[in-house]
Amino acid sequence: MTRGFTVQYPFRGLAAGLAVCFYTASIHLRLQNSIASPTHLKDHLSTEKYPSEIDIPKLLKLKDEEVFSLPQSDLADAVIRLRHAYVEEQETNKALQKAIAVAAAAVPPVAPEFWTAEKIRARAKQASDLAYKGIASQMKWTPSCRSDSARFAYAGSLPNEDVFRALIKIPEAKKTPKMYKMPKDVFFSVFGQPQKSVRYDTLFVTGDHVNARWNPEEKEFSVSGTYGKTEKS
Repeated sequence: MTRGFTVQYPFRGLAAGLAVCFYTASIHLRLQNSIASPTHLKDHLSTEKYPSEIDIPKLLKLKDEEVFSLPQSDLADAVIRLRHAYVEEQETNKALQKAIAVAAAAVPPVAPEFWTAEKIRARAKQASDLAYKGIASQMKWTPSCRSDSARFAYAGSLPNEDVFRALIKIPEAKKTPKMYKMPKDVFFSVFGQPQKSVRYDTLFVTGDHVNARWNPEEKEFSVSGTYGKTEKS
């Protein structure tokens, strides 16, 4: 029988397993002096600085035929010892992760910021002033202004739901709606009466109501409606 089937072929699986174990455990892992290294492996792969330790980069650079020439018992012993080193490294990592989790759990949670009624009203007023300017800046003359059907849409961010409720004047007994049709008189009382002078006309907010929306996930509110050349009280 040929050497390729009686000797070389069984070594191919061991060589591949050895390379995987070396890569996974870390290319800088050395076999310590406390574990006896096979003499044949040390003769081929020892380092100049550490004669009793295996030079892993040198092992990984061996050609296939050079790996096949190493005794099978030496390769098997090296794989076993590397497996033990890998398991020990995994256990150390698990212990470290557990310690980090315990330390993180010991950190007291940050208490949410307390908002007074006065602070809520002040932030709502600031949001309404910004919305007034934002809506007015969107008013531009278009042909749809003749039919009072030009559209505006303004979006802004708020720190919390309480400010949104104060902004659009939701009664305390009602839940916060995600979409609310604000009567135009309520809209004017909150945001003022946005308008814009154009060349021959003045543009106003039109329609019977303005849509207000609240996105609790993004903490964003929006208002949208129509405008045109007809002022309606």
